[in-house]
Amino acid sequence: MELDWNQFFDACRDDGGPRHRCAECDTDHQGLPDLAFRFPDDVFEVPASERALRVQHSSDLCVLDGERHFLRAVLPMAIVGTEAEYCYGLWVEVSGAVFERYRAIFDDDPPPGEGPYAGRVGNAIPGYADTLGLGVRAHLVPDGKRPRLELTDTAHAHDLVEHQRRGVELAHLLRVLAPFIDRAGDRRGDGDGGGDGDGDGGGDGGGDGDGSGAPGEGEGGDGA
Repeated sequence: MELDWNQFFDACRDDGGPRHRCAECDTDHQGLPDLAFRFPDDVFEVPASERALRVQHSSDLCVLDGERHFLRAVLPMAIVGTEAEYCYGLWVEVSGAVFERYRAIFDDDPPPGEGPYAGRVGNAIPGYADTLGLGVRAHLVPDGKRPRLELTDTAHAHDLVEHQRRGVELAHLLRVLAPFIDRAGDRRGDGDGGGDGDGDGGGDGGGDGDGSGAPGEGEGGDGA
């Protein structure tokens, strides 16, 4: 039987609910973490000793070898049976022209009619096969929020595409998030509940920083 969102939280309310540890502030937070990546996967493949020369990046923009361009965005999907949505924080590879245009308007609300921008997913998402290179449209949003992604490879049978189209079951989401969350009652045992990211809820949940490309955890919805 699939888990129900409300039943899940009711069941663990007495012990504080699901929790995760933010690696940046080293404190526990209640709720489900949004998973995000510090870099595109291809940047993680660059030896750490070479990154200073080959990679230019901020928390939202990244250029690899002066010719590959990425922007940070969020991939939302509804959680079945609820009014909530879950967001993955991903990097999207775009053309150089799109990158320069996005950078030019980055500090302002997008002009009317701007976008969406075509791109390709730049990260392998846990719990899904072959997400690298999936086509997306990046829809710009105001108020300093990251673009929201719409998957465009709808002609292919892919679980990620289906989950964005129809919603994701809580049970699947919890299986993916299991390494990053932990029930407060369980934490009285051996587990430390620690995620390995560096998100602080301010919109910069990142990877684990060890060059593995593994996702980290953040707490922001659109700020994943």
